[in-house]
Amino acid sequence: MPEALGQILFGFSLFLLAYIHFGYPAFLWALGRIRPRPVRRADVTPVIDLVIGAFNEEAVLGKKLENCLALDYPRDRLNIIVASDASTDRTHAIARSFEGRGVKLVVAPRRRGKAANFRELVPALGGELVLFSDAGSLYRSDTLRKIARNFADPEVGCVGGRIRYVNPGETSVTQGEGLYWRYEVFLRKAESAIGSAVVLSGAVYAIRRELYRAVPDHLPDDFMSPMNVLDQGRRVLYETDTEILETMATSTRTEIATKTRIISRNFTALRSMKRLLNPRRDPLLAVQLLSHRLLRWFVLPIALVLLLSNLMLIHRPVYAALFAGQLLFYLLALTGFLLNRAGKRSKVAFLPFYFVLVNLSAALALGRLLLGHRVGGVWEPVER
Repeated sequence: MPEALGQILFGFSLFLLAYIHFGYPAFLWALGRIRPRPVRRADVTPVIDLVIGAFNEEAVLGKKLENCLALDYPRDRLNIIVASDASTDRTHAIARSFEGRGVKLVVAPRRRGKAANFRELVPALGGELVLFSDAGSLYRSDTLRKIARNFADPEVGCVGGRIRYVNPGETSVTQGEGLYWRYEVFLRKAESAIGSAVVLSGAVYAIRRELYRAVPDHLPDDFMSPMNVLDQGRRVLYETDTEILETMATSTRTEIATKTRIISRNFTALRSMKRLLNPRRDPLLAVQLLSHRLLRWFVLPIALVLLLSNLMLIHRPVYAALFAGQLLFYLLALTGFLLNRAGKRSKVAFLPFYFVLVNLSAALALGRLLLGHRVGGVWEPVER
């Protein structure tokens, strides 16, 4: 009986891991060729309110505003607003120095988080589109035009842009993130080709103003806003023909802390939108959210079941070899971690290291939620 149970657990956990990382991308690729959903794009220039969420961004805000003012978009069709979450550094002074060039500063009365600030600001805006941006992201000059063209299709309600991460120095963290990001870009592009992407970046996404819904303080606006658009029956797209430059965390500790916080908030947000997981409502969307979101947060527990069930079967030569392969993988991950701490890199070890780092962050996030830790509603700038 223990051996039969071990075989069942091993087979099921192996199937789940294979599906999450290979089966779902293959499903998207195949469906995109069998039943694509093209977008009716056109060179349109709707009025855009570009909202920059900021808290203590004196190091990057000036460069960000110069970048926004240099964008190739009709100036009379673009409003630039800095939404400061009661910053305490020179953020306000820098924003006010651009007021003569049309930049508007809106200051929250107290620290309360992006969602609360946007909830109050967006209804007062007059543009057709609201584009939310991070202060640390720089846009290629044609970014707004590339995003806006998708809104010529009335079915489209939200569009995100493609991030390109740049770092002056490479580490195992940045190497792993780069490879992970190319995989993530494929998923978002493939999802858009069959209907809607279910993941966008908070660094750049635009939404039709009439589709915007207020987001509770404790939930992430960049997760909830696209979900709210999907809930209203409109498409969410990932525009790959854009380039938004951002730097990423270079230390293991910073990356884990950042990802743990993001996943905690996103998991809480998905629970609040669990109706979208109902396959009777929209079968394809339910599969996408299950595969691209929910299951990927449980990869480490599934991998642990795989390892332990493999141990139950280790007396068989095939399973002994598979167990040795798993131990080698985690040994490489540990090697990557130690090399990263020493400021060194390894082409062989960086992928196992980053795989464990990402999935450890997800496991920590879920563990914190199970232990009753509340998810905060404000954000702190991280070392990027």
